[in-house]
Order: sequence, then C-alpha cells, then structure tokens
Amino acid sequence: MTSHSQYCRALISQNFYPELLLDRGLHPRKISDGFEIACKVACDNLEAICDRVEFSASNTKELLEVARTTLSSKIVTRCLDQMAQIAVQIL
Repeated sequence: MTSHSQYCRALISQNFYPELLLDRGLHPRKISDGFEIACKVACDNLEAICDRVEFSASNTKELLEVARTTLSSKIVTRCLDQMAQIAVQIL
C-alpha cells in the first residue's frame, strides 16, 4: 500500500470526506496532494497572523506569561506559577 493510500485510509477512518472523493474516482494521490496544499495554505495564513514572542535565556518574562495564559485554562490553576516556570525552564 502506498503512503498516499495509507493517508487516505487514515482520513476516511477519521470520518473526513476523502471517501466521497474516492467514490468519485479520484486517485488517492490527488486527494493527499489536495490536503497537503490545504495544509500549506492554513500554515501560511497562521504564520501571517501569529504574534512573535521574543525571549532569551536571561529574558523569559513574555514566555512565562504565555505559559501562564496557556496553563490557566487547564486543571493546574492551583499551582499555575510553578507549572508555568517548569514549562519555561524546559525550553
């Protein structure tokens, strides 16, 4: 089985619509190429709208704020500062 066929099979198992495309006679290669193009467009758009967080080993203040914001919606709110510090230290 080719990688394109495996890719389409994985998409079908996740209830994506490639099964409809396969039923119409599209080759798995064309379907996977289309998803790769869509992925590139999505990534390019995300790159265009993203914010950059500048940090260095000696200046982690903004990175720490990003970690705190991300973790604040999780269950770790009781020890948020400690978990944020651990996340920043790992980087």
